[in-house]
Amino acid sequence: MLTTKQVLDQIAAEVSPLLKRCGFRKSGRLWRRAANEGIVQVINLQGSVWNADTNGRCTINAGIYVPRLAELLGIGRVTDTPTDADCHLRVRPAMLDDGNDTWREFDTTKPPTIDRAITDLTNTLTQFALPWIATHTTLAEIGRELQRTSEWWWAAACSLALDDREAATNFLSLAIRNASATHAPHLRRWGAEHDLLTDRGGAI
Repeated sequence: MLTTKQVLDQIAAEVSPLLKRCGFRKSGRLWRRAANEGIVQVINLQGSVWNADTNGRCTINAGIYVPRLAELLGIGRVTDTPTDADCHLRVRPAMLDDGNDTWREFDTTKPPTIDRAITDLTNTLTQFALPWIATHTTLAEIGRELQRTSEWWWAAACSLALDDREAATNFLSLAIRNASATHAPHLRRWGAEHDLLTDRGGAI
């Protein structure tokens, strides 16, 4: 009898040819593709921590990693082999459909349920994951998404990476204004390190 881990490996092997044709390179249940400006696009197959016995479920995650942002922010790894957890933009593609965090269930003793999971995940990749990744291929596009989601500090770092100091200052101001009392001093120190603060210690 197959274990849930073996079925996850089988599913990964089945969807891998599609991602390979799109330029992704496989590493276990994770795929990476290099884009412009050092950006790395990431897709991974995630199994539920609750998988047990013959019952399992899984989903697809997609993300965008920018090593320059990791450098500027001073958090996270600076690496050319990022995981989903390292990414600066992350999405559960299934939620782009109807907003529901849908997981694909399977029973290791029932091959049709495995086939159905493979079909559903392939559709998720083609209809949602790959199109989403295609709209975030440059720093400018990533910056706009960070602004849309009100990730103001990260948007400030993205603007710095684009040499737009005015925008970086404005976004840092928003980040400080919305930060907690414990986090705001850190943002001010970061702004001072990058010459985005006035002598009074406030954002320009």
